[in-house]
Amino acid sequence: MDNFPPSYSPVPGPDSVEPSGSKAPVAPQQIGWVAKLLLAAAVLQFAATIFSVLNIASAGYRAQVRAEIATLGLGGDIESLVDGSIVFATITAIAVGIISILLYFLIARYITLGATWARMVAGILAIISLYQLTVLVMPGGIATVLQVLLGVVAVVLCYVKPGSTYFRETQIHKLRLKSK
Repeated sequence: MDNFPPSYSPVPGPDSVEPSGSKAPVAPQQIGWVAKLLLAAAVLQFAATIFSVLNIASAGYRAQVRAEIATLGLGGDIESLVDGSIVFATITAIAVGIISILLYFLIARYITLGATWARMVAGILAIISLYQLTVLVMPGGIATVLQVLLGVVAVVLCYVKPGSTYFRETQIHKLRLKSK
């Protein structure tokens, strides 16, 4: 019989005993699909941002902005107002595109980790996007429609089994860790 203390190994071995429920739940394949759908939507957002910038830089858009400014009857140098409007629209399109892409990546990452807040935010954003697509005037190209549909399908997969079970088990696991 040895009087040596047991050795510590940070990796659980065959002799280690973990309390019931202490292991984090494993994400089902469905959650992997959700992440891939959201990443595909981010790629479509990138394409939509490029198309928006190209549209803003077009002569047709410039003529449309010029006509709208002329109807306002502001007088003065209309071309400088047109240039300012185009610069503002370009910066806005790029900023919104970057923020949207980052949100897709962030939400996809945290959904794979089982974060309930990410699932809720994704649901809210999907509802807003669907509303904008169906009710408000929104660029209705095929990329935009696909992007919204990918987001909606991803959110639905988060709320049906086994996705919903994964989020519930992850939340229970986190609560158990806090209570220790």
